Amino acid sequence: MTEQSAPSLSAPATEPNGQKDSLLPKARTGSPEWEAELKALEAARENSKVYQLAFWPDDKRAMPGDFIACALFSCLQGKDSDYVERQTLASINGLSVTFTGRRLTQVHADVWEAIMHLSRQLPEGSHVRFSARQLLRLMGRQTGGKQRDDLDLWINQLTATSVVIHDEKKHQRFRGSLLPRSAEKIDEDDTLYSVDINRDLAKVLSANANLFLVDWEKRRQLQQKPLAAWLQRHFSRFQKPLAVAELYRLSGSTTKRLADFRKLLRLALADLQTVGVLSACRIDEATDTVHVTLEHRRVMGGTTTPGSTAPAPRPIAPQAPSQTALPLPVPPSVGATARAEFSTLYPGKDVERCLADFAAWLAKNQRTADRPDAAFLGFARKWAS
Repeated sequence: MTEQSAPSLSAPATEPNGQKDSLLPKARTGSPEWEAELKALEAARENSKVYQLAFWPDDKRAMPGDFIACALFSCLQGKDSDYVERQTLASINGLSVTFTGRRLTQVHADVWEAIMHLSRQLPEGSHVRFSARQLLRLMGRQTGGKQRDDLDLWINQLTATSVVIHDEKKHQRFRGSLLPRSAEKIDEDDTLYSVDINRDLAKVLSANANLFLVDWEKRRQLQQKPLAAWLQRHFSRFQKPLAVAELYRLSGSTTKRLADFRKLLRLALADLQTVGVLSACRIDEATDTVHVTLEHRRVMGGTTTPGSTAPAPRPIAPQAPSQTALPLPVPPSVGATARAEFSTLYPGKDVERCLADFAAWLAKNQRTADRPDAAFLGFARKWAS
């Protein structure tokens, strides 16, 4: 969804009747009253926006940069995941993160990312509906009874979270549950879920947010290796050399000694090379810092500052190169009615796959759709055949 640019605050814009723009402060410029009016108008503009989740390729998974810059999704094993109350999580980039709930693991990250993957392009206020089997297949897992019970537990744990993220200037970036769930019901031998896409979720996953992508097939190969999976996500955003001690802190590792963590880290880095996430890596013995070279790195939306990592406990190497924007336009939103009609017309066909191909077709042909529902269904007729 393309947002209209806000009126300039430096020039007296006029309305059709010749009156000054009612969206501009009326008080004397620079006065306390002007500042108060300006803040109120900016808040009003923000409240009038409707956020929509971005679109990313089907073979990728996306996560907001703020979620990566802290120990929100840790490298903990499930058995080591305890309940905490208003705990301050390790973070960098001037973020302050407070968390209540069961400490989250890389399995929770996979569940959350899969649900957000199904929610691509949906506007705030939407509901994404899926079955347990559908989500487990999307995660590359078995769909038996035990796996469905495990998934229900993971979804409940994600729902029962409270996360507050502020930046160093105390501006709120995210507040709420990671997974607002509206309903679930048993359908024969499966469970159907409906998850709310509230404003906070839509905002941090919108086209204008910093979303960092990982290759899903490579991540799937790391499902039984939580530290390697955590590092894959960390390196999707941060590539500057970083102290081993800082990775130890940010990963949420419960390893007793730093020396033992360093051994696990070497194994995890080797795993990342094996699956093709890294093309090179080393731990500098003199400075005890990790240096990596990624095969590739992509970022969606926003502006990324080169080398935007937190200060390490000791001087580290120069800044990493800047991250390039993903060259994919955000296609228009396709509504729930059109999706339902697709499912009725083409039972057994994957609507998400068709949506992805529709977006790719629009991008390839440099086209837009003024009537996205009709355009999508027209595309689907040829696609399904």
